[in-house]
Amino acid sequence: MNKFTCAALGVAAAGLAGTAVAAVPQSGSATPARATSHTLALVAHQTASHNVSPTAFVGADTDRSPTTHKVLGYDSITGHFNLKTGVVKIDAAVALKGGLITAHLTGKGQSNTLDGIITGGTGRYQGIHGTVHTTASGKLTHISFKYHL
Repeated sequence: MNKFTCAALGVAAAGLAGTAVAAVPQSGSATPARATSHTLALVAHQTASHNVSPTAFVGADTDRSPTTHKVLGYDSITGHFNLKTGVVKIDAAVALKGGLITAHLTGKGQSNTLDGIITGGTGRYQGIHGTVHTTASGKLTHISFKYHL
């Protein structure tokens, strides 16, 4: 498995185990709720990967807390390498307690990092938006989400 596959797997996971709920205005308040900023760090442990063609792959990870190592969720990814441009594009979904987070990531060249955007969420993550950064190291991927709810 190449470096992009490892990074991709971790990215998905990262997304969202962390969890704070958006502030809710008090009853009768005319002021809308303000988005709350969050940073979530995860370590994705690769559990499966498969090359479905010479340039495409799928994978799954178990996502853990970097401090307690407790399982926070699971992720699934699908990706594609463009051999002419050296660009990899990955779509990821992270299942966490209370909902899903989806993201799209891009990397270039032989780098072990990927950057991307959070594209959506369900349940407690509905309305989420932000960015994701991953760094792969062997079968582990360190993921950092910066997001607003």
